[in-house]
Order: sequence, then C-alpha cells, then structure tokens
Amino acid sequence: MKESNEWAKKASMVIAVFSKNELDCVIGTSREYYLFDTGMATAYMILRGTELGLVMPPIAGYSHSKIKNILGIPEDMTVITLIIVGKKGEDMRLLSEKQVKTEENRPVRKELEVFVHHNSYKE
Repeated sequence: MKESNEWAKKASMVIAVFSKNELDCVIGTSREYYLFDTGMATAYMILRGTELGLVMPPIAGYSHSKIKNILGIPEDMTVITLIIVGKKGEDMRLLSEKQVKTEENRPVRKELEVFVHHNSYKE
C-alpha cells in the first residue's frame, strides 16, 4: 500500500474487490457492465458494514500487480478497489497532516440538485 494509506495496515480486514467483464453482461463491443455491477455490490457491502458500526473506506492507493501476486488473483481479472474494514479509532498518528485535517473538517456533501438532473442535463 502506498505511504498515504499506511493507516490501512492496522485494519481488522482488507477486502479485495475484483472481477472481469466475462463474468457479467456484455452488449456489443463497448457496453460492459461488470464494473457497474461490482461497484453496486461494493456499495451495498459498505452500507451494511456502516450499519454495523464499521468504517469501510475503499482506497485506490495500492499496486495492482502486488495485490494480484499476494492474493493469487488471475492476470485477466481487474482489481477495482481495496476496502479497508475496521472500527473508527481515536489515534490519528498514522494519518498524514492532510488526512488529519480532512478527518477533522469533513467536506459538506453536495446537494442532490447539483448532480441530479430531471428530464435533461443542465449546467
């Protein structure tokens, strides 16, 4: 894992999310649904974990080839994300200064009207 994810090494569990297009619906030559469907399944897993009081951030800061090698994931699979599973801790010593500031000042979520469009796209 990259230095910015050093805190992840203390997690109770790390879930590797991976798939390949042949495991899902492919329409024509360009409409592959495996990333969408895998993303939805991942989101539901994270939501359920959150309901159970867990913290489950997905991360992108890792080496795909190292993860595949460590876990024996076949070359034709795509590693989509790693989900770090644990309980929220009070000790922030493993976080970078930027990460501590982000945790202390979580950004306000965008209002739905900013990214949800009705009937047509509007700037």
